[in-house]
Amino acid sequence: MSYRPQFPYRPAPTGCEDQRCQFSFDSTNTPFLTQTLASGSQIQRIPLNFDRDSEFFVRGISTPSPGDGGTTAGLLQFRLQDQKGNPLSDVDNSQVTTNFVFPNLYSATMGAGIVALDSDDDGVYVPRGGVWYLYLYNGGSGDFDLTTFVLNIHGVKRYTKGKCG
Repeated sequence: MSYRPQFPYRPAPTGCEDQRCQFSFDSTNTPFLTQTLASGSQIQRIPLNFDRDSEFFVRGISTPSPGDGGTTAGLLQFRLQDQKGNPLSDVDNSQVTTNFVFPNLYSATMGAGIVALDSDDDGVYVPRGGVWYLYLYNGGSGDFDLTTFVLNIHGVKRYTKGKCG
């Protein structure tokens, strides 16, 4: 799935170089996504590790529709949290069944992904080696095969050439 920015971002500051990057989290690199999630169950705080070689600016999130996951389509939901415990969505992560998003929402944008409105001119900042957390919830009546779930986080890695900024 390709990503198209919805609007232009400013160029990298003097002394920096931005390189486009996509982090994909799926069953091949995230062990929690190799299992089946039972009906009404959730998995909390699945770590999503970013690279240590540079800071990263998130500019969009996309995910292909996970299909039926073995039972009924559209029942798996997810939410994200940053490394400081801040929810990356509209409301607090306090309720089990609230603040979750259907992956189909992210796949319906024709590759544009979802862009955070509260980002600055560069995107949502992730420090070197930062960790976000993924929460999954199965609101369906049957088990859900998590190997069909893929989360793509689009943005740029910012490399410095001497002093940046």
